[in-house]
This record gives sequence, structure tokens and C-alpha cells, in this order.
Amino acid sequence: MNEGWILSIEADVTVPPELALEISKAIQSDKFTAYKIERINNIWGKNIMHSDWGPKDDCHIWLYKKGSGEWKSQVHEEYFTDGKTGKLNNRLYHHNYDSISEFLDKENRYSELAVKQHTQFPWFWPIRDFIKRYFWKQGFLDGYHGLFLSYLQSIYFITLSVKNWEFLHKRVDD
Repeated sequence: MNEGWILSIEADVTVPPELALEISKAIQSDKFTAYKIERINNIWGKNIMHSDWGPKDDCHIWLYKKGSGEWKSQVHEEYFTDGKTGKLNNRLYHHNYDSISEFLDKENRYSELAVKQHTQFPWFWPIRDFIKRYFWKQGFLDGYHGLFLSYLQSIYFITLSVKNWEFLHKRVDD
């Protein structure tokens, strides 16, 4: 029995049977110390395949040998390893957001964390992000979901700029 492997997933992620079988086979081998796995994000009742939320863009290390690397960042933590990394063929299923309100609540929490980390972006970032998501990442293929996701993500950067401004002015005024 192989001990010491960790599959790190959130409570709203499911592992389809095909992926479970693939994971079982992968951990029997010593070929890799970590595996990237794509996730299908279901947002507002639709599987998102583009908009920078698609499986190719949401492909990270979720399966790894214990002690082979470390988690980094406070927002959108990611596992990093110096070991050899493979990629599994099957995908995780992420039941992400049920409503726009839930999405906005999380954006608000993320922007609060980002301000505490002094994260700043150039003034043009909201426009750049919308263009990237909707056109370059083909968000238009996700229909109105892609349009709203692209728009709301660009609003995140505007919100972050305003919160940074507020934070700086509160410090100056205090």
C-alpha cells in the first residue's frame, strides 16, 4: 500500500469514478511526485469551458506526495514542487458558484485579502482582464455566462483599486 499521497480538494469538488481509478493507478508508480489535474468549473449552473475558467486554465497540482513541495499565496493558493510532475487525463468537477451574489461575496473577500497583501494592478488592468477573458480566452463561447464572468472579474480589479485607495487614505488620515 502506498502511503503519503495527498489529494487536496475543496468541499465543493467531486472526483468522478474515472478519475478515482486513474489516481489509484498513478500513486502505484514512483514516476512522479505530483500530478496536475484539470477542473471543470460549474458556475451558475453551467460548466464553463472558456473565460479563463476552463479546464485547461484551471489545471493545478492537486495530487502530490506528502512533503514534496509547499503551498504558496493567501488568495488562490497553489502547490509548488521541485519534483517531477505529471498530468492526469480525467478531470475534477468543481461546483463553484450557485449565484452571482455568492460570486460577488467571494470577490469581496479576495479583494480584502489582496489589499492586506498590498496587491496593486495598473489602471488598465480591468480592461485588459475583460479582453483577455472574453476574447482571447473565448469567453463568448460560454454565452452570457462568459460575458458576465469576464465583466465581473474586471470589476474585481476596479474594486481592488478603490479599496487600495481607501486603505491608503485611511492611513494618511489616521
